Amino acid sequence: MELNDFITEIKENKILWLLEARPGFFAMVEDNSENSYIPIWSKKQDAIDNANDDWDGYDVTGMTIDEFVGWMNELHEDNIGIAISTGQPGQMLPIAAKDMKKFFAN
Repeated sequence: MELNDFITEIKENKILWLLEARPGFFAMVEDNSENSYIPIWSKKQDAIDNANDDWDGYDVTGMTIDEFVGWMNELHEDNIGIAISTGQPGQMLPIAAKDMKKFFAN
């Protein structure tokens, strides 16, 4: 899935999906440089399909766009980015939180 399609789908549905270990503790991935990212999905089923292996037992949690955008400043300050699913197994597109926020600006 391309970035524009991903953003459009979230805007249309007004919700995105994350995996949550317990309230406030979300699944994370790291790149080869040890940068941290929180993966998000535009479809609930895609998040469900990824709740296995290291994320087995994680809950699929929906988040509204407004809540997500409000969270981006905190993530940026903590140097945590967002990883979006490309639709290819094990492949995610890393995006800085401050840049992610811009995609949802009205």
